[in-house]
Amino acid sequence: LPDSTGRPLSTLERTWLVADRVAPPFVNQLVLEGEGWPVPAAGWPRLLLELARAVPGCRLRLRGALGGCRWVADGPLPAVQEVDGSCWDGQGPAGAPWLRAPLSPEQGPTCELLLVRPGAPPTAPASARGAGSKPPVPRLVLRTHHAVTDGQGTLLLARALFALLRQEQPEPATAGLPTDEGLATMAPLPAASWQPPPEQSVSPVGPATPDLAAGLRWARQSVPGRFSALLPQVLLLLARHAGAGPDRPVLVSVPVDLRPHRPGLHSTANLTGFHHVPLHELVTAPDPRAAIQGALAAQRAAGAELAHLRFLASQPGLRWTPLGVLAAGASRLARQALARDRFGASAAVSNLGRLDLTPLQGGGFVARRAFFIPPGNPAVPLFLTLTGGPAGLELCGTMPDSLAGEGRLTGLLAALAGGLQDPAAAAPLGRY
Repeated sequence: LPDSTGRPLSTLERTWLVADRVAPPFVNQLVLEGEGWPVPAAGWPRLLLELARAVPGCRLRLRGALGGCRWVADGPLPAVQEVDGSCWDGQGPAGAPWLRAPLSPEQGPTCELLLVRPGAPPTAPASARGAGSKPPVPRLVLRTHHAVTDGQGTLLLARALFALLRQEQPEPATAGLPTDEGLATMAPLPAASWQPPPEQSVSPVGPATPDLAAGLRWARQSVPGRFSALLPQVLLLLARHAGAGPDRPVLVSVPVDLRPHRPGLHSTANLTGFHHVPLHELVTAPDPRAAIQGALAAQRAAGAELAHLRFLASQPGLRWTPLGVLAAGASRLARQALARDRFGASAAVSNLGRLDLTPLQGGGFVARRAFFIPPGNPAVPLFLTLTGGPAGLELCGTMPDSLAGEGRLTGLLAALAGGLQDPAAAAPLGRY
């Protein structure tokens, strides 16, 4: 395979490398729950070689030093391993230590597929599973380093993998140019100036509990049905749960896919910018949900996600300071933020959309549900993903232990799920 396919390391990707050192692993984790089981292990080497030819981003690794680093497609093929999921219910991290395994950006692999067996194999007779037990739920977890690709790139890789499992030819995807910074510079939309928000936003669940562990945890909440204006609804519910107001600022970062700025772009590059929405300024509007929806639309029209990336690219300190120095500084700032209950953003909320699961089947496996476990960062109180599908909506949040404990994370997710309104039973794909 050629080793020349790659791209320069962007400034935002460099911040993800810092996050990976502060709270490893900083990875995207797409979890598919379904029926059946993929091809036998003997078939994987050939399939992964074909995957790397079509989607070279699955074998990127980092070369070079400081601001001169590049992602180059000369690393190991994605790892595939079967793991024991008999103690994992898919609702949180308990019983799934393999979800904490690192992915090395320098050595690779930076992508891996976990085949999660929940005890007795799906083909085993009922007697082997125990009388009266529920049928096991096979799960597949596609893990990608977030500095290599984003959520949409992970989905692209998953669709290519399942196309090969169906013995179809996947659509080729580039791993190289344009980068996020390249798109931000070349995109025709106007971009307003951008400055980092002040460290004033509060946690959505109250101050940290100092005596709790200094790790991260995640939780999942499933909600049946479809909902119109989902993202504005969730942002409003989040602001209200946080008690947003003049003396309790709540700003939320919303990841934005940059690919629509280049129609037809089929790339696994890390092509994500951010909108930053000050919700405490909107919750008192006559129609706060409409006000939030209008604020998101205004930021997109102004190219705010492009301005954010242009600002990062203009900061030489982020590009040329050694990662270890940046990570030490980021860890110190995160501790201070947790102690003060004041952050640059109260949460990051990523809306992955309502997924068509038809392309996520093959080789004997059929996906019925999909959700993303978001990476965590102690400097961000909450990272929440929204993923829709035929069975409904999946909310999945990651939070520092000192904030999530005492049922606060699960309580927040339950409050968000219980507050959603306007189910749209006939909404088409993409309504999310």
